[in-house]
Amino acid sequence: MIKRVVIAGFAVAVLFTILGGCTGNNPASTGTNPGFSAAPINARLVVSRDFGRTVILDTVVEIDDGTTALEALAQNAVVETAYGGGFVKSIEGITSGYMSQPVTRKDWFLYVNGILTNTGGLAYRINSGDTIHWYYRDWTFRQSVSSIIGDFPEPFFHGFNGQTAPNLVLYQEGMEALAGRLVSLLDSATVPGTVKKDFISVTSDEMQNSNLILIGDRHFEPIFEINDLWNRLGLFCKFNDGIAEVYGYDGKLTSTYTSGAGIIVAMQNPFNPKGTGVCENVCWVVSGTDLEGITSAVDLISTAPDSIKYMAGAIIYNGTVLPLPH
Repeated sequence: MIKRVVIAGFAVAVLFTILGGCTGNNPASTGTNPGFSAAPINARLVVSRDFGRTVILDTVVEIDDGTTALEALAQNAVVETAYGGGFVKSIEGITSGYMSQPVTRKDWFLYVNGILTNTGGLAYRINSGDTIHWYYRDWTFRQSVSSIIGDFPEPFFHGFNGQTAPNLVLYQEGMEALAGRLVSLLDSATVPGTVKKDFISVTSDEMQNSNLILIGDRHFEPIFEINDLWNRLGLFCKFNDGIAEVYGYDGKLTSTYTSGAGIIVAMQNPFNPKGTGVCENVCWVVSGTDLEGITSAVDLISTAPDSIKYMAGAIIYNGTVLPLPH
């Protein structure tokens, strides 16, 4: 039986919407907003650059309920803003390329629990347990990288804006044991209720409305479809027949792998009919050039998840974790 899946249309926001510094419509005044508790909450605040290669700040902060992502940043780092205070010009002296001369395609992006926000830093009010990640990166090749793997176990734990989606590990025939290992990991990471299914038994509703973790090779139908649309989905690697090709931040081919390579990449769920910019759920692809590579990717997530910390995506080869892009 062959099940046809359809990737939804893609919501691509304009530059000022996807950059973390864009101005929201309803900036908050910390701790004084109606409907918010006066009790403090905890969140994790991360600031990194160059696709997570350099970490500037990673700390748990105690903030007033109702605090926005930009307010939390300003309370814990040196920040310059523009356009009435809503656009992040620089963090700790690292300046937006959009605000520099000559203009470059390097800017600050805001991720919440590993999901690229569809609002600005002044509009997003932090929920207890959120990971607020200010991510400086080059967008020469990829304007929108809709999700990253480096805040794991997010977004499987806290979701986005206080809303969580069901977590579904979907596996190719013959890979049930590998799927079971990831389900056990998520359960142990205080993400209860994760289930695994083979592709034959999954429903359209589950594909569209779940956080998906796909385990399979390049022939696995949902991975095949994602690979076919890799460019529109903002990915840095793709399968070209039996070869895994990796591209740099500038879009140039940097490396190829024919065997033994594992792949972990993330995006907002492309099967969600609302598009890949709605911040509702995600899709992780755990794949590889062959069974050895796929197993190495599952091994890494299962036994050494800190190895992918801060990364947009990863290649695992000969026991080494290589960040994407590279």
